Amino acid sequence: MEDLYRKWRADEITENTVRSESLKFRAPSQVAIIFATVNGQAAVFERHPHQPVNVPVKSSEEAPFQRNRVIHFLEEADIESDPELRRALLTFVVAGGGFSGVEAVAELNDFVRAGARNFRHINAAEIRVTLLHAGPLILPELPEDLARFAQNLLRSRGVEIRLNTRLAGATAESAILEGGDRIPTKTLVSTVPAAPNALVAVLSCRKERGRIVVNRFLEVLDHPGVWALGDCAWVVDQNTWQPCPPTAQHATRQAACLAKNLIASLRGEPESRPSHSRRAASSRPLAIALPSPTSSD
Repeated sequence: MEDLYRKWRADEITENTVRSESLKFRAPSQVAIIFATVNGQAAVFERHPHQPVNVPVKSSEEAPFQRNRVIHFLEEADIESDPELRRALLTFVVAGGGFSGVEAVAELNDFVRAGARNFRHINAAEIRVTLLHAGPLILPELPEDLARFAQNLLRSRGVEIRLNTRLAGATAESAILEGGDRIPTKTLVSTVPAAPNALVAVLSCRKERGRIVVNRFLEVLDHPGVWALGDCAWVVDQNTWQPCPPTAQHATRQAACLAKNLIASLRGEPESRPSHSRRAASSRPLAIALPSPTSSD
């Protein structure tokens, strides 16, 4: 990042202009780049607060706590005689069938089933790992063939996938589904979409599902000189014509694309680098092996 700063630094910034000797331009400084991330609070729990039983998973420091928590529940289940409590201890629920949810449920399923082999009183058939997804097919960001492959692979590994099912809330004893059904569990991982960033919500520009709509050069529609990328931007993949998922792989490519187009704009040159993504970029975050993509840059 420091190398980029030294290469693309501005030598002089005033109220009205920005000058860069390294990039050979002097241009108006009324340029805005919006890259606000989404809020950490999941929208579903704004209606059903779960803070008393919630354990966040937002940093590497919190991951070991979750790991130890799962091991603790396996230890409890190994000696528990109450069948209902035992069933809850051995039930693991992940809500959200996007990238984060699929990665979480795949890792959790492998970890629990491998760890259970160390406990003589736990039968593998007792373990229940469930993925809840609101749509008809998991991984909506992927092409349908890859999403269906991942869905079938998870099921073959013992993951129960409940489609068209929304998480409505949670207690310390169960996951609450829309419609009132409950799944008794001591472990619930929620990866449902986060609420739009408050800054983005108040902007007077066109939005789609809470994200700022941009053209293929990442410039905000009807707002020349304003650009958006990352989590807050509705960027349509020029290969699939589907919105790019809010992942780091896509944001990194968008940043490089936006930088080149911004420099071209400041120099008075036409924007010529459309934003696009590779199919492979969507496969990397998953903890399951997807078929090798055939598309390329």
